[in-house]
Formats: sequence, C-alpha cells, structure tokens
Amino acid sequence: MVLYDENTDLDIEKFDIYNQYRDQICYLKLNKTLFNVALEPDSWQELQEIVFTENKETRLTNIRKWFLTVEPDKFGSNKEFDFSDGLFEKLIEELKTKFD
Repeated sequence: MVLYDENTDLDIEKFDIYNQYRDQICYLKLNKTLFNVALEPDSWQELQEIVFTENKETRLTNIRKWFLTVEPDKFGSNKEFDFSDGLFEKLIEELKTKFD
C-alpha cells in the first residue's frame, strides 16, 4: 500500500467521462503510477456533487467514501492506493475545472 500525499505529482488529464451511456475507465496518474477508476455515469454525477460541497470536512469524508465505493479492491487502507486529506484537497481543486 502507498499513501499518496499532497506532494504527489497528480495528473488528471485522462480522468474524464467521455461517454455518458456506458461504464468508463478514468485514469489518475500519481507519481507516474496509473490508478484506473471504473466509473458509471451516476458515479461521475455523484463525484461532481461532492467536489462542489461547501463544507470541507463533509467534502473530504464523502470523496473518501466515494473512492471506497467505486474502487473497493484498489483503494483504502491496506490496499494499493490511499490518499491523504491534502491530496484529496488537491484533487478536488483540479476536478473543479473538469466540472466547470
């Protein structure tokens, strides 16, 4: 398991949903390691709502739950990927540009 923190080189260029009608693989690049996230359109919509949640604590809690739900085999403590709150904040800020 690797805990990625706010100093992680984060690339979300290919973290996008291109087809609203079927599952989509989105790619997060963390220090040149790919984290493939399988998304359904409903999951994408839920993530958008989380990103624009006003309360910071709620936003951080919900994005962690979202990743645990979407990628339970890869994400979380004792899994291949885990993120610090600082990295989640960085990710949220970058995702805001995708949803604007």
